This record gives sequence, structure tokens and C-alpha cells, in this order.
Amino acid sequence: MQAADTTGNFTRRIALEPMPDQLKQEDQWLCWRGVWDEAKQKLNKVPKTAAGTWASSTNPKTWATFKDAVGAVGSHGLDGIGFAGLERTPYTGIDVDHCIDRETGEIARYAMKIVREFDSYTEITPSLAGLRIWIEAEKPPGSWCGSKNAERELEVYDRGRFFTVTGLHLDGTPETIERRQEVLDSFMKREAPPEKPKPIKAAYNGPDEHRIELEDCLQDYGVTILRQINDATSERTYGVVCPWAYEHTGGDVSGTRVGQYPSGGLWFHCDHGHCDGRKWEHFREHFQPGCYEPWWVKVVAKNG
Repeated sequence: MQAADTTGNFTRRIALEPMPDQLKQEDQWLCWRGVWDEAKQKLNKVPKTAAGTWASSTNPKTWATFKDAVGAVGSHGLDGIGFAGLERTPYTGIDVDHCIDRETGEIARYAMKIVREFDSYTEITPSLAGLRIWIEAEKPPGSWCGSKNAERELEVYDRGRFFTVTGLHLDGTPETIERRQEVLDSFMKREAPPEKPKPIKAAYNGPDEHRIELEDCLQDYGVTILRQINDATSERTYGVVCPWAYEHTGGDVSGTRVGQYPSGGLWFHCDHGHCDGRKWEHFREHFQPGCYEPWWVKVVAKNG
């Protein structure tokens, strides 16, 4: 990674006037330093105090007033300001990433639909390629933070992190943070409907010769195991490198899991949109082509 530049990867510009006073009046500000990750084509925003030292989005001792945070930008290698401690406020932030054409400034239709839906203070993020919508609402407990929709990069947070603030207000949206609880509830249900309860699987009681062990399969297939995962629904679960990782955005190898139920059943799941619909049979077929062919196909092939 290398230090982000001033004009190519993000902007240091901060517009003070359009920012809602609802945020300015809180002493929950910190600064950040931009570090550009060339491999992932992503701007990492490292939290810093107004003095340029380590800061945390969850440690109030490292926060500052709005005035002090703004005054520190440009010194100590600080590139911008951010708002921390969302859980102390009634606010939630919705990120719509990579929805603006940096060359033309055109905003994707789906993004503008979301902006109009919430109708609250919205600004352009430091990358100049995304939008952040601020609303007064509580994110439904247990709902996702990052959407798994491969076509839209959405994140919703009301705690546990800081949000950069630019003041680059999106024309046509309110200059205040509006109450939008019902809208957020509907949005979360639409973008990430709750999964149906999974049936409890009984322990396997059949002949041992018909049970396939997960570890044996992974070893035979040469699959790289990254970690073991605690999963109450399965006998054992592992995070592995997906055989289709080359299709993932940026070659990301995270978010792929395989497991074995107490009944002996095996399963495969990958969070990446490119793998949507792929199950254990696809995983096994990838390594053992033809393993699910009817028995008579193999007999015919053997006897010409």
C-alpha cells in the first residue's frame, strides 16, 4: 500500500456550511489518514486523533470537537474528518459505494432511487465515487451491515465504526438528518430478507460406509483450509479458498465455507455474487467431474 494522493484517489476538500448542526454539535469527531491499496483499488481510512496519533471509533478518549478535528486536517498527515460513536446517537449511515462516475459525475439510477427513498441529508464521500445518506433511525437488530447483492455495494451502520464526513452535500436532498425508521425497516427487508429457519437435522444413523467425511474430501481435493468456524447448526465448519475465487471481485478469497451436519450431509456456501446458487454438488463436481452421473452412464462408457 502507498499513501493516497491528493487528486487521483480521493479529495481532502471539506465543505463546512452544508454539514448538519446535528453532527457538528457533538464532541465525537476524529481525523483520518488515507492509504491507497493499489491491489484492491480501495482507499483505507486510518483513524487518527487531532494530534495525529492512534484513534479508535469506539474510544471516546481519542475523539475531539468538530472545530479541533477540522483545524487539524492538513497537519500530521491528516486528510479528513470523521464522526464516531454512532451508537451514542439516534443516527444511522447508509453507504452506496461506487455509484458515481468519477469522469462525468453521473449517479447510477439505483443509487438515486435509494437517495429519494430516504430523502435525508446526503453527501458525496471522499472517493468522489460514493454517497452517504444520514438518517435518524435504528438499524433492525441482527440485520446485515454489508449487502451481498453483487450489483449494488451497500453498507448500513449505526454503531462500531466511524463515518467520514465531507460536507459535499448532494443537491436536492435535505440539509438536515431526517427521521426515517419505517423507510429503513422496509429497505432492510427488501435488500436482505430474513432467511427461513433451517430444520434441525438428526444425527446420521446409517451404515458408516455411506458417510463421506468432510476432511477427507478437502484433503483429496487439495482445498486450502483458512480457519475453523464455530457453527451451531453443523458438526464442523471450515473457511476455505473457493475453487472459483478467480471469478470473485479482486480475487477475494474470504466468505467461502464448507461444513458437515450431524446427519452426515455436506454443504458449501460462498458469499460472493459470482457463486450465487452454487451448492455442495457443484463444489464436488468441480473436483470430481462426472461423480453424479447415473451408474448406467459409467457402465456404457466402460463397455464402449
